[in-house]
Amino acid sequence: MAVSQAGAFIHLSSSLSKYLKLYHQERDSLLQISQKGQGQNQYSLAVYATWSLSYAKLGLPARTFLQISSILHHEGISKEIFKRAAESEEQLDDPEPQEEVVRVLELLGKNGTEWNTWVFQTITLELQSYSLIEFDHQNHSYRIHPLVQHWSSTTIDKSQHSLQKSTTNIIGLSISWEFDTDNYQFRRMLMPHIVSCTVSLKPEEIDMTIASHLALVYKEQGQWKGAEALEMVVMDRRKQLQGEDHPDTLTSMASLSNTYWNLGQWKNAEALGVVVMDKRKLLLGEDHPHTLISMEELAVTYQSLGQWKNAEALEVVVIEKSKQLLGEDHPSTLLSMGNLANTYRSLGQ
Repeated sequence: MAVSQAGAFIHLSSSLSKYLKLYHQERDSLLQISQKGQGQNQYSLAVYATWSLSYAKLGLPARTFLQISSILHHEGISKEIFKRAAESEEQLDDPEPQEEVVRVLELLGKNGTEWNTWVFQTITLELQSYSLIEFDHQNHSYRIHPLVQHWSSTTIDKSQHSLQKSTTNIIGLSISWEFDTDNYQFRRMLMPHIVSCTVSLKPEEIDMTIASHLALVYKEQGQWKGAEALEMVVMDRRKQLQGEDHPDTLTSMASLSNTYWNLGQWKNAEALGVVVMDKRKLLLGEDHPHTLISMEELAVTYQSLGQWKNAEALEVVVIEKSKQLLGEDHPSTLLSMGNLANTYRSLGQ
């Protein structure tokens, strides 16, 4: 990270003044070192030496959290990430990374299927006592100074790439498929952390379950290219592991089709949409809600392609079946009627 030495001095002076009061002996020796050197280079060496002394005094849980914080975005590090991941019932596809995630979360507060807030607070208070992290009272989260974050990445005792994957797994497990206000806000908060964790990861390196969860966050933020890369991985893996006719495979195909539509890649959306609709008709029947949804979504794609007669044919069927199964006043029925009205308008009818 390129930061001017003068700028580093200004940004660090406040936190260091608090920190050095706790360590009079270390301070005196470090000042002697800096007096022997030239300018800010020796000051920076003194600062790093001070952080190293602090790190040596930390317990394993605090060290672990500090290293994870070096992978996350430096602001908005929320307890909720770890709490939700610890309480998640989802499992990774590979047992080895699953065991690693459980090991890390148990250090931070996971107790069986529950979360021990006191353990987590003890860890963060330990790090705050050394001024290695700060609590953001306004946003109820933690932050780490970018320079401390850069230094803490040098303390990682295994490959940084491996820690990125492990941290990405924790974030992914914290994401649920619930759509209330709290969950929307939580997922929006995760976006900077996801970007930081996955910056050097290839989509195919990410666990299938985690990739589908991350794709949800990308889609909600309108990051359609990021969602596309992850959803392609999910679809391909589900085809390999579960087969092309499995409901989860069809769901992943439908989700990718929706992403293509939002990217304006309507031919790609059509190709997947047709497959999903045909397979759902065959496996679930024409009256199944999932079949009707796939027909409606394909009709919308036909609208985007200007294939109004194809759109009309599907929408008429969807409306008739929705009336029979849901009633004329159901929101889904009314939505389908609105789409058909738009098609008739475009056809000059």
